[in-house]
Amino acid sequence: MSIFFATTALKKDNGLPDGVTADPVRVRKIGVLGAGFMGAGIATVAVQAGTIVRIKDASLDRVAAGLRAVHDVLRMRVTRRQLTRRQMDDTRSLVGGTIDYSGFANVDLVIEAVFEDLAVKHAVLREVQAVAPRAIFASNTSTIPIRDIATAAVHPDQVVGMHFFSPANVMKLLEIVRGKATAPDVLATAMAVGRQAKKVPVVVGVCHGFVGNRMLASRSTQAEPLLLETERLPCLATKPPPAATTKAAAVEILKVPLASPPVPQVSTRCGPLTPTCVASSRITSAAAAISSQRASASWGFRAGRPAWANQ
Repeated sequence: MSIFFATTALKKDNGLPDGVTADPVRVRKIGVLGAGFMGAGIATVAVQAGTIVRIKDASLDRVAAGLRAVHDVLRMRVTRRQLTRRQMDDTRSLVGGTIDYSGFANVDLVIEAVFEDLAVKHAVLREVQAVAPRAIFASNTSTIPIRDIATAAVHPDQVVGMHFFSPANVMKLLEIVRGKATAPDVLATAMAVGRQAKKVPVVVGVCHGFVGNRMLASRSTQAEPLLLETERLPCLATKPPPAATTKAAAVEILKVPLASPPVPQVSTRCGPLTPTCVASSRITSAAAAISSQRASASWGFRAGRPAWANQ
C-alpha cells in the first residue's frame, strides 16, 4: 500500500524544492551526442515521444549504426503490432544524423552520451554552447558530479543530469541530477521530458552513484561475499566442487545431472551429502564465478578475477 501511495505522489512531483515554482520549457527538438548503445537508446525514447532528434557522432559509420539501432526498435514494435507501418515511418522521419553540429542551432535540449571522461564532456559542452548557447545541456553521466561538468559552462544554470539506465528504451527509471547551479526551470523541463517519454523521473542530488548505482553497490557489497564464501555451508565442508574458472565452465556446472557425480556418504559436519547439497554447490560455484566477473567489470575489482573476465 505504501508503494502505491509513493508512486501516486511521485507522478505529481515537479522535482522542485518546496516553495519554488517554475514552468518547464517546451522541448520540440533534442540533440543527442554519441550514437552508441546509450545514445541510440535515448534517441529512440525521444522520437517515440514525438520529439525531433538530431544524433551527432564523430564518423558517418557510427551515425549510421545509431540510426539503424533506432529503426530496428521501431521495426520490432511493428512486428509485435505495437505500431502500424505508417506510424513507424512517421516516427523514423523525426530522427536524423550528422558528424558536425549542423541542425543543432535550434535544439531546445542536448543530451550527451559520450565517453565517461570529464575532459571529453567539457569539450562537447563548450562545442554545444558555441552553436546553441541557450539550449539546456543534460549529461547522461552515471559517475561524474554535475557540478564538475558545469564548471566548463558559460551558463552553468543550464546544466543538469539525465541518467538513463541501459537499455534506455526499456528501463523506466530516469535520474534527474540537480547540480549546484541548476535553474528551477531547467529541472522542471528535465522532469517534463522524462514524463513525456513515459519514464519515471526522480530528482537526486550529487552523490556517488546517485540512486540506482548506489543501491547496486550496497547490494553487491553484501551479495558477493555470500556467493564466494561457499566453505561456510556445512554440507559443502567435505569436498566442495571445483571453482569455475571460465564462463563455459560456469555454464557447464549447471548442466551436469544431479545423479552423475559421486555423492560422498559421510560429511564431517552434517552427515550425508544429499543431492540438494550437490545442486546448491553447483549453483553457488557457477554463480560465484559469474558474479566475480560482473563485480570485476562493474566496480574495478581485481582480487579473484577469473581469467575469462580479461578476455
